[in-house]
Amino acid sequence: MHTERSELPLAFERYVNSLLDRARGGVCPSCPGRVEPTLRLDAEGIPHADPDEVPLVLYECHRCPELVSTSVGKAAIDHPGVVVFHHERGVDLRSAPSWTLGWVLADPDAESTDPVRVRPTVELDGDALELVLDRGAAVVETVPSGD
Repeated sequence: MHTERSELPLAFERYVNSLLDRARGGVCPSCPGRVEPTLRLDAEGIPHADPDEVPLVLYECHRCPELVSTSVGKAAIDHPGVVVFHHERGVDLRSAPSWTLGWVLADPDAESTDPVRVRPTVELDGDALELVLDRGAAVVETVPSGD
């Protein structure tokens, strides 16, 4: 099967998303090992991480040396509240390229360092949904803006 040049960005995103799906599911993308997410407020000690793109979520394998890092938005994109927020506005996150969703790659500010908390804001069609993520990159609170 031949992929057209114009389709390459979307094909690459699907590939990367499949790796992130495994990591978010607790399985290493490189081996059958277990990974655990950690919300990091700095890039210290993370190979190839850009210190200007923090906070970030790091998935570290307990079996092999694999480290997968991603934006806070990419880590939270499959949360039920986020999925419903988009669905109610006619956006299917399974087919929407991340570069069309500005919030996915935005770097949210740290709300707290002890305990670690970040508050990204999901924005779409003039509406907003605030998320709060903890040190384990779990969404611990969702707050619709304007309510």
